[in-house]
Amino acid sequence: MELPLKRNRDGGKEEKNSSVKTGRKRSLSIRLGFIKLFKRRPSIYDLYEQLLPPKSIVKVPRSSSYKVLEEYHIYKPYARAVIVRNPAGQIMYFLEEIELNEEEMNLLKDVLEHFEYELRVPKTPVQDVKLYISQELDRILSERAKSAGLGDQEIVRRVRYYALRDLVGLGPIDPLLRDPYLEDISFNGVGQPVFVWHQKYEYIPSNIIVASEEALNDYIMRLAYLAGKHVSIAFPIVDAILPGGHRMAATYAREVSPSGGSLVIRKFREEPITIVDLISSRVLSSEMAAYLWLLIEYKRPILISGGTGVGKTTLLNAVLSFVKPGLKIVTIEDIPELRLQHDNWVRLTSRESYALESGGRPITLFDLVKLSLRYRPDYIVVGEIRGEEANVLFQAIATGHGGATTLHAESFEFAVKRLASPPINVPPAYLALIDAFVLIKRVVKRLPDGRITLSRRVESITEIKDYDNYKQISSWIPESDGFTLSINDSSTLRHIATMSGVSLDELVGEVQKRASVLNAMVEKRIRSSTEVSGVIYRYYYNPTAVLDELGIKKKV
Repeated sequence: MELPLKRNRDGGKEEKNSSVKTGRKRSLSIRLGFIKLFKRRPSIYDLYEQLLPPKSIVKVPRSSSYKVLEEYHIYKPYARAVIVRNPAGQIMYFLEEIELNEEEMNLLKDVLEHFEYELRVPKTPVQDVKLYISQELDRILSERAKSAGLGDQEIVRRVRYYALRDLVGLGPIDPLLRDPYLEDISFNGVGQPVFVWHQKYEYIPSNIIVASEEALNDYIMRLAYLAGKHVSIAFPIVDAILPGGHRMAATYAREVSPSGGSLVIRKFREEPITIVDLISSRVLSSEMAAYLWLLIEYKRPILISGGTGVGKTTLLNAVLSFVKPGLKIVTIEDIPELRLQHDNWVRLTSRESYALESGGRPITLFDLVKLSLRYRPDYIVVGEIRGEEANVLFQAIATGHGGATTLHAESFEFAVKRLASPPINVPPAYLALIDAFVLIKRVVKRLPDGRITLSRRVESITEIKDYDNYKQISSWIPESDGFTLSINDSSTLRHIATMSGVSLDELVGEVQKRASVLNAMVEKRIRSSTEVSGVIYRYYYNPTAVLDELGIKKKV
């Protein structure tokens, strides 16, 4: 393609061959510019060394003034976690990894620097990218180790651990993602320790301290790229899902965070938490779960409320396992977090717009909720309602669709106020469409050793008859850590009985029967999402067979 002719300084047009020469110079300049940029780009090794220099990793203090509360392997024998209480009484998280000697470090650096040049392009499409990279790494590492005279297999395995951690994983914090007890990993800024949210100790500082602001920004940019998102000074906020399912929220540079870039990674569980897990951990009782099961079967709308990080989405995901087989579910989320064991399921996610012109319009939750009505769904599930999408959802519920969603609110009263106030603005008359309002909270518990801990509990279930007419039918009892459920007083069950022609006593008996099924799964440790969904599905088709299978027929 010919370049357009430019005007010279005298106002005349330059000749064609002059234009071509200019184009060639410009092309060469661009190529040289890319080469210069490429040479300036830090390798993975350099990036991680600047982000977290090995010397900045504080070792576990082995002295009588530091008490080791527990230690366990994360990736045996290469990485382990040590939980320590310091002399001031503060609990700290120490990540310990095997140390490489100088020869091993040189081999690791050599492999990481040359990996992208020696990686062979696959001739056929690769199904498992991580497996392919791992195989290629083994080949390249073996060749480099032999050329360096380091043929010892233990040396190769030690170097391979770090190489895989940095190439396939997320670098120095990859072991934290492997720790089953951690839920959140938080970078608060340069010179600050990386905080982790531990299931037993909540937020505690780690021995990992970010050393370089520039490297932290580069790291955030790399993670955003891996998540298929864009982050820059123009767009300094990113919220995305990383490979492996971990959720990332970050700010770039100092545009919106004066102390520098920040990053939070919320870990993804490979195996979803099921309703059986929640009953086992006393988040709710089996009777409460069975009551919600019956509501889901009859497509009665449910709203789950609570503060940040209390497990609203987890509870919603677990409750949706009660949906009848074959019915169609459409889920609508900003970030895809729901994972259902359901065949007839359509997942929709919103989209940001990075375009500076009007052509790149974002796709909002409001757009997707409207679109979902064209899919002829039995259930419309919105991950979280925050604005105008709530009105469309409530109108869909009013036309007979099943619905479920979550809302940020610390109490039933505040939830009602949020729903009726801007920007949500749900008309008060529509609030009665929600049959069950489930409030989940973190509650304070004192352990036998005197320590204070927080646990998640469904504090209450409230049925809404009208905007100013509601009744709490279930509550958590702090003294006994138990639950009450006034199922015979349920107006929702009375409404179901009237509409379905089934007596209230029969529905109450059905709740008790299903509670026995859930208790049996707890006792028999049937807890995986596939197993739990299988039992629920079979119960819909043949409840008697399931009762016999679980050995609970005589108990009901």
